[in-house]
Amino acid sequence: MRICLPERVFCGWYTVERLQFQLELNKVHKKTIDIAMPSMVCSSYYTMIYGFFQRRFPGIQLRISDLPSDEVIRKVVQEEIDFGFGIVRSPVEEVDVAPVGQGRYLFVLNSSHPLCQKEELTLSDLQNERIFISNEAARVRAILKALSNRQKGMLTIDDSVDENGAILNLVSQDLGIGLLPETESAVVLNNRQISVRRFSSSLDLTYQIGLFYKKGGVISDEAGELIAHLKSSTLN
Repeated sequence: MRICLPERVFCGWYTVERLQFQLELNKVHKKTIDIAMPSMVCSSYYTMIYGFFQRRFPGIQLRISDLPSDEVIRKVVQEEIDFGFGIVRSPVEEVDVAPVGQGRYLFVLNSSHPLCQKEELTLSDLQNERIFISNEAARVRAILKALSNRQKGMLTIDDSVDENGAILNLVSQDLGIGLLPETESAVVLNNRQISVRRFSSSLDLTYQIGLFYKKGGVISDEAGELIAHLKSSTLN
């Protein structure tokens, strides 16, 4: 909030100009930076973000929340967080998006599943299989559903589970096949119960990771410096 007073008014030791400067200074320098991102993004960027703050702003507390992309955008719009990361979907008028990376979705299967004998999976391999896909992968889910409809419903896509951890639990119990981002798929490589396979198709099973911040909003110097650092580190 900016206070407007007549030019000749004095407030204690401060002239109006100095008081206004002090208020603006308090507004853009923070002792705590709040960030939010889905777990699939956190696994890629947490170390980079934490390391930067430890080196550059050791006195600043960094709070990172694990939230789905839609909730991250909502908090950015409401200015409840300084900025956030998430999967880029449709544009949001109040939010600026800076692309910072991309990844690919992979299929995860129970290691006892017959399809684990194959290096890559085809569309016909997935026929009659239950495939768990979360809301974070909404774009890819829509592509697979449209393809399934053209092929007379040969795929069974289950979107009732929205937690990647829950999808892994279902896969470990051999209740279906999961579609997960490669960042989270890598976490299970040492899990003997679960195997990871690529999709041998020309279908675009990729996702874009964006950095979201409020359009026209006030960004603290510390947050702004981190945003610039992330852009240069991920795009160069």
